[in-house]
Amino acid sequence: MCVSGKDVEDTNIFVEKELNKLLAYNFKSYLENKSSYYEKLAEKQALIESGKEKLTIYADALAPNQKELDRLYRYKTTLERQQSAKLSQLIQLQEIKLRKNSMKAINE
Repeated sequence: MCVSGKDVEDTNIFVEKELNKLLAYNFKSYLENKSSYYEKLAEKQALIESGKEKLTIYADALAPNQKELDRLYRYKTTLERQQSAKLSQLIQLQEIKLRKNSMKAINE
């Protein structure tokens, strides 16, 4: 079987066309994959930004402002003073009771 120069040339053209189709297909596939990757990356970035915003909102909601903190500290100080005064009164009453009991024991 004899192969002519025309057949070789036709075969080369066919092979070149098929290679070009394959390269175009691979390039298209590559671009589609990259596009999908960057879309997913953008979605993740949007989720992260949304999470950061929510975190800021929650942090602000949980932490009282300075005016509120000052009011709470004043309230705490008032309660501590009242507790201290009541404890002093209790100690005084216990001392009075102890003296009263010791006076009873002496009188009996």
